[in-house]
Amino acid sequence: MKWQLNRSYFHLSIRSNRLNFLIFTGTYENKVDAKGRVSVPAPFRALISGSASRELALFPSFRFSCLEGMSFDTLTALSQQAGVSQVNLFEASRPNRFSLLFRSTQRLHIDDAGRVSLPDSLITQAGLSKTAVFTGEGHSFLLWSPEAHAAQVQADMAALAAESEADLSVDFALVAKEAGQATDKGGRA
Repeated sequence: MKWQLNRSYFHLSIRSNRLNFLIFTGTYENKVDAKGRVSVPAPFRALISGSASRELALFPSFRFSCLEGMSFDTLTALSQQAGVSQVNLFEASRPNRFSLLFRSTQRLHIDDAGRVSLPDSLITQAGLSKTAVFTGEGHSFLLWSPEAHAAQVQADMAALAAESEADLSVDFALVAKEAGQATDKGGRA
């Protein structure tokens, strides 16, 4: 398992079957209260409560204008697989992607009501106010403001449409000609 820096964001590539990842799926919208608490969606809570630490690692996303989260156990396993534990504490080295990730990550506990208290810095970073949108991303989840989420959905749909047009370009004249030949040979379509 290793993290790769790709297009200015972290990319997970699986090279080992030794880690069992939690799979976050779905989209959920929850209220953020005046104290910065938000209820973690029940399916996400179920996954996280099954982990040993029962805590979240939440950090500004390196890919989008939102926050990214995962179980703290998953973050720990990823860092161990990447060899982060072999850092020499007595030697200055250039910052790496994990040092940036660790500096920006908040370790959050889910309370008995299923909520986490978001630090002001993360609320500001994600542009959250009264509502938060959670989206599953497989091994992680994203926490968006409704506006940023809507804008990203539009951008994703436009990119997918452009990609689909390029990949699925069909020569309809050729298809019609071939269909006509099949009709002529068989007597009917």
